[in-house]
Amino acid sequence: MFRFILVKVLFFCIIFFISNCNSSVAFSSVVPGAKLNYTEIEAENMVVASGVTVLSAPSYPNTPSGKVQDTVPVEASNKQCVQLKSTSDSISYTADRKYNTIVIRYCVPIDATDSKINVEVDGKNWATLRASNKFCYIEGWTYNEKTPQEYPKPKVIDKNTHHFFDEARAKGADILPGQTIKISGDLCDSNNWYIIDLINLEYVDTKYTLGSTTFFTMPDDFISISKYKTDNKLIDKDWANIINKCITEVKDGKYTGIWIPAGEYELDAKIEVSGIKIYGEGMWHTNLIRTTVKNYEVFTCIGGDNEFKNFAILGSTVNRDDPKQDNAFGGNPGENTILDSLWIEHTKCGFWVIAGDKLTIKNCRIRNLYADGVNFCGGTTNSLIYNCNFRNTGDDSIAAWSSTAQGKKEIDANNTFDQNTVQVPWRASCIALYGGDRNLVTNNYCHDSCVYPGINIAQNFDPHPFVGTTVIDNNKLEGCGGNWQGEWQSSINISPWQNPIKNLQFTNNTIIAPVYVGIYFSGFYNKNIINATFENTNFQEPGSSHCQVLVRSYAYGEATFTNSNLTKSDIKNNSANFEINRITN
Repeated sequence: MFRFILVKVLFFCIIFFISNCNSSVAFSSVVPGAKLNYTEIEAENMVVASGVTVLSAPSYPNTPSGKVQDTVPVEASNKQCVQLKSTSDSISYTADRKYNTIVIRYCVPIDATDSKINVEVDGKNWATLRASNKFCYIEGWTYNEKTPQEYPKPKVIDKNTHHFFDEARAKGADILPGQTIKISGDLCDSNNWYIIDLINLEYVDTKYTLGSTTFFTMPDDFISISKYKTDNKLIDKDWANIINKCITEVKDGKYTGIWIPAGEYELDAKIEVSGIKIYGEGMWHTNLIRTTVKNYEVFTCIGGDNEFKNFAILGSTVNRDDPKQDNAFGGNPGENTILDSLWIEHTKCGFWVIAGDKLTIKNCRIRNLYADGVNFCGGTTNSLIYNCNFRNTGDDSIAAWSSTAQGKKEIDANNTFDQNTVQVPWRASCIALYGGDRNLVTNNYCHDSCVYPGINIAQNFDPHPFVGTTVIDNNKLEGCGGNWQGEWQSSINISPWQNPIKNLQFTNNTIIAPVYVGIYFSGFYNKNIINATFENTNFQEPGSSHCQVLVRSYAYGEATFTNSNLTKSDIKNNSANFEINRITN
């Protein structure tokens, strides 16, 4: 009996030793990034017709020499795209499954008019997409303060030109496996080339799905906005006013929510929501369209317990005018507001959140904006951004900014950014934290930021300090970084400009092919980086700096790397006041 107990004790001791000898941090089994319903194909990976030009971003120098964002491929996914310059130029793809929708990310000339992209399936026209330059091309980084209503487009592409790409989408007949999808441009005098970056293919059902329940019609206790339509004539030309009438009926207790059937609905008036459910028939089917730029959001939250599900918001914003609140969502969402399966495009921001609590944003597509995708600002707590796709935002795609502006005392705390895919923000970072308490950045896939980091941990813009432990776990950063106004940026930046940064826990992160360097420690004199730990960091393919970790001369503090594939030659430490420790178990 004693021998049996001794063997059993030894067995569990061995198991305990094996499970703990390599690292105290467990590897995640979650694949970083959002689970998306579509197939994404890079144009350069499609079948490219003979003579078609594949454009690649220029090689980056080892030292900063001004801006590098002056060529279209710098803003392309994977830093490559395809240029079509004649009627015979095309790219094609053989469908691997059934599809009935397409999204094409494109660029056309600055002076292009009446541009069209043709899509054929097995030699027959499937769709013709309008490729407007209305939402392309920005001159400079900020809005024109003298004439904020007008933001003139540049006449030529130079180092001050940005925001090259836009997207067009179409629904059509079923495309079956094995059929060939061919994309070509409709060339004319003013449009002598098209650039295609990527396409998304998806099969979209016509029915509306909410969780495990499928509705062919609206829920019984909802009011449809079509109630205010008689003999196909509206009692009010502005659908926003009709939605407001429906909100009144919900507030009066007659209904529990608002149903917006498939269709296109132009909105003009302000819509304020508190305790309201608004469901559409799907992000491909129910389209809310803002045709003119306003100084208020499409939906302004003035309280909690809201639900917005399954529709698209398509704006008309063509520049960044910061005094205007031309966002899809804004205000104070209170507690327990949910955004689920929304498509947001061509607004300034997706959602500028003021002091929300228990806010959930999930399964959304937020693209082609002029500022932030979602910004948790001024004391947002216990909130989640999950399984969303962000592409081509004009500032941080996902941010938590613990701002002290206007005397704000609240701090962003206990928020989670989990399993999102963030692509090609044309300005700023994929994910950014400016101060905060115990926020989590987990399981995200960030790739091809154009000028700024994949993940930015910073103390600027007058934030509250970092308190508690900030966890950044199991993120994949590929092709991130760039050159921002003459200064190189990395895949991960840590910059204590205004206050020290402490208690950062990086675990299980992968850094692949950074533009310049993998991790960058910066800051300001005497603003320390304290207790920054990196465990199980996997570095792959160094950037143009030929090192993986770079420390600026004015950085203070220390960082510890445990169980990473970081060698001594991978580190370039230019500061006498910063120490890097490497530990291998």
